[in-house]
Amino acid sequence: MRFDQRTLLLILLGLTCVLAWRTISRGAHEIAVLHTSTYEHEDHFAAVWVVDDGPYVWIRAEDPARLWLPAVRHEPGVSLRRGGRQYAYRATVWDTPDARAYVDPLFRAKYGLADLVRALFRRGGTVPIRLDLR
Repeated sequence: MRFDQRTLLLILLGLTCVLAWRTISRGAHEIAVLHTSTYEHEDHFAAVWVVDDGPYVWIRAEDPARLWLPAVRHEPGVSLRRGGRQYAYRATVWDTPDARAYVDPLFRAKYGLADLVRALFRRGGTVPIRLDLR
């Protein structure tokens, strides 16, 4: 198979974009692991971004079609692994425009360009979820 210069340039550009995205989305930003369980005792684990806001911790589903979101709605007792420690929370889904208007800027302030890039590729609105310690 023979590659011309344009094909090689496109491949290198694609690899650069992938590496840049990985650096932007993971580098120097906190990612936590959410653990939920359905009423059928099916476990779901999801990597989520997390923001502290006073006594609350916020996470969000990047779109309403996330597979773990129905489990959170059904069983609000969740755990979050962050900073090497496990925390138990009660999750409250705040799926309203006012909640998004409040929470999305918190994520933008913490995650910056990575959050902006994610917003460009979102299919729908985010679903904010407030976590209260149990």
